[in-house]
Amino acid sequence: MLSARRAVVAVLLASAVVAGCHGPAAEPVPNTVGSLPEPSDPGTLLPVVVVTDPPGEGTAPPGALFAGDFCTSLTEADISAVVFSGLGRGSLSDVPTAALDGCSYPVAAGGEEFSVVVTARSQADFAAPATGDEAIDELAGVGEAARGVTRASGYEVYVKVPNGWFSVLTPDATSATALARRAAERADQG
Repeated sequence: MLSARRAVVAVLLASAVVAGCHGPAAEPVPNTVGSLPEPSDPGTLLPVVVVTDPPGEGTAPPGALFAGDFCTSLTEADISAVVFSGLGRGSLSDVPTAALDGCSYPVAAGGEEFSVVVTARSQADFAAPATGDEAIDELAGVGEAARGVTRASGYEVYVKVPNGWFSVLTPDATSATALARRAAERADQG
C-alpha cells in the first residue's frame, strides 16, 4: 500500500514537471554570445540629481571642539595676559595659522618668537601623553581633567572637556596651563 502511494506521488510530480517544462515561453532565451540587449526606455521617469556639495558655512558637526575652528580657542587678550618663560607678556606677531586638527599662534615675547599650538587630541592621547619616560603632571582647575608633559619644544597640557580632548603647547608650564584653562572655557561653543 505504501509503495502504491509513492508511485502515485511520483507520477503526479513527474507530470507537473513535464507540464511546466512544455508551457509556452513568454520571451525567447537571449543569445549570451555577442552584443548586449538595449536598455529599456525609462518612459516618463525623470533622472534624479543628487546634490552632494557640502553647505558653504557651518560644516562642523554639532558639539565639535571650538565649533570646528581651533583658531577661536585663544584670543589676542589671552596671549597678552600671559608671561612666557620669564620673557614677559606675549603678543601675536602674525595671524594664527589654521590646520585640519589645530591652530598655531605666532607669539613674540621679550624679543623671542615662538608658537603656541592648540591641537585636537584623542582619548588615547589624553590617557598616555608621554612619548617616553617623561613625567606626567596631573593638573587641577583646567577643564574636566588635565595632564601636563615636558617636551623638548616646551610644555604641553592635555585637556579633557565635555565634547573631547585637546592640547596646548607653549615654551613653559605656567603659560601652557593658563592658556589651556582659557581654551577649555571656549571648547564647547556649539
